[in-house]
Amino acid sequence: MKTKLLVFIFTFALSINDNYCQNLVPNPSFEDYTTCPDNLAQLHYVNSWYSASNGTPDYYNSCANPSLLGVPNNVDGSQAAKDGQAYIGIYGGGGTSQNGNGHREYIQVELLEPLIEDEFYNYKFHVSLADDYSYAVNGMGVLFS
Repeated sequence: MKTKLLVFIFTFALSINDNYCQNLVPNPSFEDYTTCPDNLAQLHYVNSWYSASNGTPDYYNSCANPSLLGVPNNVDGSQAAKDGQAYIGIYGGGGTSQNGNGHREYIQVELLEPLIEDEFYNYKFHVSLADDYSYAVNGMGVLFS
């Protein structure tokens, strides 16, 4: 049996400690885009964001056809955006690839400013399992490099 998982990532924020709350993530709610999505795998329409692998993250926006990539209703169920009218969908695992690992998708963005060594940062992102998927990963994380 092939398992399926789709995770929607709604917003992403990174800030220096609680006293200074500047978000260092550009386009954190995926609201700035070049073209309204009309098919799956169109993360390239979102300004500043890229796929960090050979995966094909999906871009959902209220401007899109609701039966495919709309917000809140789309091909994967119904989910309102945490902020604004858009979010990203990534596949988090399940099934097997030729090397024995499950297929996974990642997204990346270049921060607005470099991180400062020995400084404390807060980050948060919002995640939701898509309605039409039965399985979830047991953890999600962030890599700063």
